[in-house]
Amino acid sequence: MKKGAPALFRTPGGRNAERFLSFMIESENTTNATQMPEASNEELRKRQRATLDEHRPGAWAKSIAARKGKALSQEHTAKLSASHKKRFAERPVKRKVPRRMIAEDTLLGLSSIASAKKREALYGKPGGLQADVSRMRKATGFPPGWPAAYRHGDALGWKHFGDFCSDFGHTKKEWAPLIQASYRGYANRVKAKGDRPFSSPRPGAPHPGKLLNAKWAEFIERYCYTQGRRWRMRDFLTSEIRDIPIKHAALREAFGILGEALQAEGGRIAPEVRIARDVDSVSEWICWKAIYDQELQVLVRFLLPLRDLLREKPKLLEAGAFKSEVLASELLARDYKATPSRIDDVIAGKLQALHPSSLCKLTSTQSGPAAEVVAQTKRAKKSVSARTVEKGQLCDQVEREMRKIKALCTSGGRTIVEIQLAYPDFVVWKIRDALTQEDREHFNRPRQWGPVIGYAEIILGKHYDGKSAQTVRGWVKDYRTTSRKPAA
Repeated sequence: MKKGAPALFRTPGGRNAERFLSFMIESENTTNATQMPEASNEELRKRQRATLDEHRPGAWAKSIAARKGKALSQEHTAKLSASHKKRFAERPVKRKVPRRMIAEDTLLGLSSIASAKKREALYGKPGGLQADVSRMRKATGFPPGWPAAYRHGDALGWKHFGDFCSDFGHTKKEWAPLIQASYRGYANRVKAKGDRPFSSPRPGAPHPGKLLNAKWAEFIERYCYTQGRRWRMRDFLTSEIRDIPIKHAALREAFGILGEALQAEGGRIAPEVRIARDVDSVSEWICWKAIYDQELQVLVRFLLPLRDLLREKPKLLEAGAFKSEVLASELLARDYKATPSRIDDVIAGKLQALHPSSLCKLTSTQSGPAAEVVAQTKRAKKSVSARTVEKGQLCDQVEREMRKIKALCTSGGRTIVEIQLAYPDFVVWKIRDALTQEDREHFNRPRQWGPVIGYAEIILGKHYDGKSAQTVRGWVKDYRTTSRKPAA
């Protein structure tokens, strides 16, 4: 018999029934004798015996009929049914808690105990029902165990920490202190438990997943935005360029299923859940449907940004405006803090990822918690984006190459053809080939360039769609400032 189960409701049949019933009555009396007065013990004993007397004949008859392979008589079936109803009549009825609330609590990082306590008014019981919350989470597709941290629909683990380090050009051993972990602990954990999500069993203990999420968001805000003429443009990391098309395809399929249900005007999957064109109804339907359809579990992971998106733009759910591709782009744009057009450019392959080497130079002093504070103080006055550093690096390289070309031509007496054959890896040849015919002819006469840096800035300005020489000079300055080694 399972330990902890109510004794009155697990009565066996056969020869040991009488012995088992007498033992349970005595154990109940002994247990309650220290907690209740003698009069209440006697009343409890009478109720137990009355309940057992009503249930015993039906249970015995059912056990005997099962052993003989016969059907239970109608009389015993009626008695057994009546005893079951009487025993379960006094049990409290569980109130239904919306699954969307349980999913939102999970995405916010609440434990099952905290989530049940938060919804105790809906459960009608102090502290709620933790078992019910855990069961709902598991059925909806969330990983079991202690609460995890979620970012872009993924439960953060050591795999995501590896992506974070590779995006910024650092090793796991260097940046393990940023999430208050050790590299040896990382290696042992991956070897023992695989890519299990980060968790923290104690509420006050540091949560590696939450620390990683906060640090990732901080670095993106600082280095992955380029200031345009009117607004900031979002640049993307290597892992984001890799993951966005995959997530967009999965979200498009999930929104297709949602659109079919909305078009059918009816997708009822439970007696109390009917889909409608409003935020709460759609969220609840997604959480219920995700139990049976795994393709919708990706929408459960994006439930918080989806809720905010539909509240801000309810017209996206209207019959004429519902498009799965548009919804997927809008949802990813809100989650990645970008514009839908930038998300579409990533999917179309028009955008390139920020190079890890440029980001590594920007974050080269961020190898430890103490050095990180110093680096933040130094860069508080001016924030340089990684895209600017990449442009400055290219411009600096082109200026160095053009210096060498002019020196070989004027001092060494070589022609531009001989120099190109001797140094075919120069980046400046590609920039020259993209110029107009007149500019190419002038470039092929290095003796007529004049000052090398001034002419290089003009050429680079034309390469970057008419940027001024002052802008190119600022890019080179920012690159040299960030690539400068800190003083020991």
